[in-house]
Amino acid sequence: MILPLGGAALFTTSVAVFDDFVPGIVGGVFATLTLTLTLPDFDRRLLPNRIVYPSIVLAIALFWGPELWDIYTG
Repeated sequence: MILPLGGAALFTTSVAVFDDFVPGIVGGVFATLTLTLTLPDFDRRLLPNRIVYPSIVLAIALFWGPELWDIYTG
């Protein structure tokens, strides 16, 4: 019950804080991922790799991808 309500609150706050819609959605996704990682960490003190590895790839693709594409295409 905490995750859906917390995720909705994080998305709403992120879209309200950022001026543009797309950065707000990206911020909401990563804030919800952080909340998702925080909840199981209280019980087991381990971070699930099923969430960590795809979020790392997503972060690299979103933030470094356009710059790397510009470098490779000249």
